[in-house]
Amino acid sequence: MMRSLMNHFFFVWKDLHYQYWLKIIRQIADNSLARFGFIIFCGFTLAIDIKKVILEDEYISDSVKQYFNTSFVRGTPGPDSPFVEEMFKKHGMEATTMWKRFQEEGAPMKVDV
Repeated sequence: MMRSLMNHFFFVWKDLHYQYWLKIIRQIADNSLARFGFIIFCGFTLAIDIKKVILEDEYISDSVKQYFNTSFVRGTPGPDSPFVEEMFKKHGMEATTMWKRFQEEGAPMKVDV
């Protein structure tokens, strides 16, 4: 259910600039329920290195940074599933096009584009 909602959210807002995604991350970082779903979403769908974003952002609380350091020792998930490519194709999009745009907008990425 959460994945479906997040995917809908993504395709509705697919043209959103990375700086706006960053604002969303900052606003939900302290909400443990929203944070978990968004971590998965950022990694699998957006290919953003959410752990790096959290750890380097001055506006994120130390408790959230501690959570990421202890819960994601090896990093957060990336888009390594065929499901991701299928999802993009289903919506007439190329994943690498969006990921490259995010990288150009300053996002740390989980993929080489």
